[in-house]
Amino acid sequence: MSSLLLEDTSSPPPPSPSGSASLDSGKVGTQSKRPFSVSQTEQRVKARRLEGTSSSDYELTKAQDDRKVESAVLTLRMQRLSEYTQPVYITPMAKPSLQSDDDTLFPLMEKVKDFLAGDRQVMLILGDSGAGKSTFNRHLEHELWQDYHPSGRIPLFINLPALERPEKELVAEQLRTHDFTDDQIRGLKQHSQFILICDGYDEIQLTSNLHTTNLLNRPGQWNVKLLITCRSQYLGPDYRGCFVPKAEGKYNCAADDLFMQA
Repeated sequence: MSSLLLEDTSSPPPPSPSGSASLDSGKVGTQSKRPFSVSQTEQRVKARRLEGTSSSDYELTKAQDDRKVESAVLTLRMQRLSEYTQPVYITPMAKPSLQSDDDTLFPLMEKVKDFLAGDRQVMLILGDSGAGKSTFNRHLEHELWQDYHPSGRIPLFINLPALERPEKELVAEQLRTHDFTDDQIRGLKQHSQFILICDGYDEIQLTSNLHTTNLLNRPGQWNVKLLITCRSQYLGPDYRGCFVPKAEGKYNCAADDLFMQA
């Protein structure tokens, strides 16, 4: 009898009420979802950390690249200043155009500085052979390098006959002659402004409009002020088409308000 009673006493308990079963099911459900939720949160945290790290690394790398580019520009500045050896310089006089009277003469440097301070993009300087155009260009570059400060316009003297493709690679090719890398050139194209002093247009035997063929001052292209010197004897009566910029969005329409000459 006692053993039977023990068996009865140890028999399985009756089924739990429905509410209890639901509660247990709820617990099981909660336990099955919890690891997924925690894992998802951890993944998000890790992703944010990686994103923050990537952003920081990118900013650090960009800052280092910018410093390298600016260092290269300052090295070029010191080089060009040391190479200038003009012992005596006399400021040349100029007039508005070839047809202008001699009583309209003005100091050329003043006119160029007005051009650099204004909104015009191209300035053409004409003169006879031996009139001192190249001497003026080198002196202008020297003055601009003396006044240069980081983030300012970078003066670049370009001897056009020395380049292979001035009609397409005007700025990049000149920078390569000064040992700038392709990465540095891309950075300068995106973030810097230039003053291009182009000497000897008549010697390259081209009739290309350098401003147009190089897409200067177009969106995403080089931001420049373009100064070009040329012998007056080289040009025909319709020479302006070789120098006047084209209006943006109107390829065949000249933008005379962006051009000046002396």
